[in-house]
Amino acid sequence: MRGPLDDGALARTRTWNHRLGGSSYILFNYKGCGVIMPKHRRQSTRNRKTVVTAPAFIGRVRDMASDGRAIVADAQGRAYLVSGAWLDEVVEVQPTGQKGSMGFGRVVAIVEPSAARCETVCPYQGDLDTHCGGCSWMKVNYEEQLRAKQRRVSAQLEKMAVESSVLKPIMGSPKPLAYRNRAQFKTNGHQLGYHGFGLPFAD
Repeated sequence: MRGPLDDGALARTRTWNHRLGGSSYILFNYKGCGVIMPKHRRQSTRNRKTVVTAPAFIGRVRDMASDGRAIVADAQGRAYLVSGAWLDEVVEVQPTGQKGSMGFGRVVAIVEPSAARCETVCPYQGDLDTHCGGCSWMKVNYEEQLRAKQRRVSAQLEKMAVESSVLKPIMGSPKPLAYRNRAQFKTNGHQLGYHGFGLPFAD
């Protein structure tokens, strides 16, 4: 869903500051529906990632982050969050930035792909900045996705010193695709629609 908002859609627009967090929000009436969403703000200097120009390196994915990105360490032991890789894959990573002790990068090449990799059925899913940022695990088969989710829950229970016997086997869905009932849209006040995962938000 993408397109310009006409004058009628923007007939009732206003912004205000949230009393608790100080965040700016925008309210507008889009085709008869009231929509509330955060107003885009510049990222603070404290939370901004530093751009780096380090050479590419090859490493093995040691874990998966909660947002679907892979965690890969370089020869010095610095951990990098990268998109487009899966657990135990060997990938070539180009560092793109860092924030504190955590590095960020992009996959240049997959040296040793996972046997669980499969073709994605959605033409918008991918790991480039222009691709949709959702469904990041679609690149592997559903059975592997279920195992990864089970491992994450098991690891969290272990950290909490909870007996592993309380964890029941994960229940897979009979319909692994097209089950979502929620979508998140972006707006710049003129257009409403999906937004590329790594693209800057234009005015």
